[in-house]
Amino acid sequence: MNEILTYQSVDDFLKRFNGREFTRYSSIGYVYICEYCNYTKIGSTTQPKKRIKQHELNARVYGNNRIGLISITSFPFKFYKDFERFLHLIYEDRRKRSELFEIKHKQVFPVFVTEYANFLRFLNGDSVANKNQFDSVLYDYVRFTRNNNV
Repeated sequence: MNEILTYQSVDDFLKRFNGREFTRYSSIGYVYICEYCNYTKIGSTTQPKKRIKQHELNARVYGNNRIGLISITSFPFKFYKDFERFLHLIYEDRRKRSELFEIKHKQVFPVFVTEYANFLRFLNGDSVANKNQFDSVLYDYVRFTRNNNV
């Protein structure tokens, strides 16, 4: 079953995450959110363990901090970069820089879970014929949710 998995720390993640690692240019990947210093990082990757280790190293080197909670999709999926972009659009007004957002993990998590389920239902409905149509529908959906306070 596709779900969101949550880990308490980088060590916990590295011990228990069983997902596959893919080449950098894979067409499928994972989306994750993690506590990163005083921010939440929303990202995507084809190599989750390598990416989270990199974040942990950066947090220590640049701010003597650690990564906190990590939540990640349990399985890789197509259009993972588009789902990451969708989450970025939802929190655009909270963006600090790049993938860092001034919002708590616990505030993003319920949205991450709900929108991931919606996203998979949308994709499984085969309602998207091509990438251009997908982009159009994605932006329409974001505009709708913003305009209707969904």
